[in-house]
Parts: sequence; C-alpha cells; structure tokens
Amino acid sequence: MDWTVDRCPEAEGHYTIRRDDGSEHGDTSGQPVATVYDADNAAKIAALPQLVRAARLAIETIEADQERMVKADVLNDEDRYFQGRCLEALRAAVAG
Repeated sequence: MDWTVDRCPEAEGHYTIRRDDGSEHGDTSGQPVATVYDADNAAKIAALPQLVRAARLAIETIEADQERMVKADVLNDEDRYFQGRCLEALRAAVAG
C-alpha cells in the first residue's frame, strides 16, 4: 500500500504521512505513519513503499539474469561479483 503526504492540520508547517486509501487526505482513521517538519523529507518517507517494491523487482531481475547467464555458461567472475554486490545492497535495504 502506498503512502500520501498532507499538511498536518494540527501543527502548522508539519507534514503528515498516511496510508493512501484513495481519499483526499489518506487514511485518517488511525495514527499517521509519520509526521515531519520538512516537505522534502516527507516526500522521501512517503516514497518508501514504492522504493521497496522497486528493490524487490531489481532483486528478482538480477537473480533471473544470473540464472540465464549460468544456463548460457556466460556468467564470469566479474559479473558474479558486481551482481552479488547489488543483490547484497538491495536485500539489506529491503530487510530494513
């Protein structure tokens, strides 16, 4: 589920990040995901669900590419090293 950013009605100059339920201000029935002062930080935080999905897709793509390269017998040590570094970083980011 994605998140949305809205100006915080309770505190001038703050931004509330809520679950995006398709309404104008997101899911206001529960506590917000976060409340922050800086609009840029609010946008970055709100993008986290999309970034996690992108990282998971990248992991799947690299793993599939490695499998294809192994079957074609073209996976060399340099490719294995750089793909491994990418996978390690992506998995760490997704794990939190």
